[in-house]
Amino acid sequence: MAVGLEDPAFNATVKMTWEPIPVTGFKPSIFLRPFGFALGLSAHVANVDPDIVHLHGVWMYPSIVASKWRARSHGPLVITPHGMLDPWALKNSALKKRFAYWLYESGNLHSASCLHALCQQEYEDIRGLGLKNPVAIIPNGITLPELPSKGETSPRTLLFLGRLHPKKGIGQLIEAWKLLGAAAQGWQLKVAGWGDQAYMKRIAHQAHGMNISFAGPLYGAEKAKAFAQASAFILPSLSEGLPMAVLEAWSYGLPVIMTRACNLELGFDAQAAIECEAQPEALAQALKKALIMPAPELNEMGQKGRALVAERFRWPTIAGQMNAVYQWLLNAGPKPECVHED
Repeated sequence: MAVGLEDPAFNATVKMTWEPIPVTGFKPSIFLRPFGFALGLSAHVANVDPDIVHLHGVWMYPSIVASKWRARSHGPLVITPHGMLDPWALKNSALKKRFAYWLYESGNLHSASCLHALCQQEYEDIRGLGLKNPVAIIPNGITLPELPSKGETSPRTLLFLGRLHPKKGIGQLIEAWKLLGAAAQGWQLKVAGWGDQAYMKRIAHQAHGMNISFAGPLYGAEKAKAFAQASAFILPSLSEGLPMAVLEAWSYGLPVIMTRACNLELGFDAQAAIECEAQPEALAQALKKALIMPAPELNEMGQKGRALVAERFRWPTIAGQMNAVYQWLLNAGPKPECVHED
């Protein structure tokens, strides 16, 4: 079962995507919303009495809930930081995180039975903090969709889809789009996602008068339609664990423009992606290279990305690896090869 904090994007439509897994959401307190304190969350986890707890993310109240459960039950705790321990993330709100680390997060991380890194770089970031726990290196997984037939549309769409946050490089992307000028002729930039309302207003104001549309959060069929209708995908992120959005874009046969901070260098090796930097001028140059490429070349790049996902990131393989980690922690199986104790 899944237990977590509710947010404005959590609704019945999102909940349906988890079926048949039951999902319970707890509303954070108005006064402690940034911290994620939710009355009843800790008691609910205690009442469920799980065999194992897998915590996704750090720095917020669920870390305290997981740590208390671990201390009380002595059951296995797995923690997936999702990029929240990389150098860029640690520098963001650094004083608050130092205090949280001293107060509860250090004990939570050090006591975990196993940490889960999404890629080699995240593993190195974890070890760089002095954490000696076993670490399982397992990437995110994806389900390959059926590809609908689509003709060329005008204008063609460059899609950004994800959380709207400064670390995603959206402000730099808008500035780079402005620098392109006539080089972006025949293309539109579509930004889909959710985020802090003040930040969303700021980037909408920044994009005023430009060929940029804001679609809001997209789920289910609407998200699938956005990928299916796009001609390319972009993620100029400053910090990531391993972004699902890039894997989804590849699964739809889209060529990807991304930074090395996305931790998917194998996409460059497979010629499924164009490397960009998050500075507007350099980003504009990478965009220009992509937007002037003939459609057959872009399509070939996207197909290489789809083949990469089929080979390395399909859910049956990923889920099997994670299940093997769970069985090992429950003394029901051998240590999997993906677990590193050095």
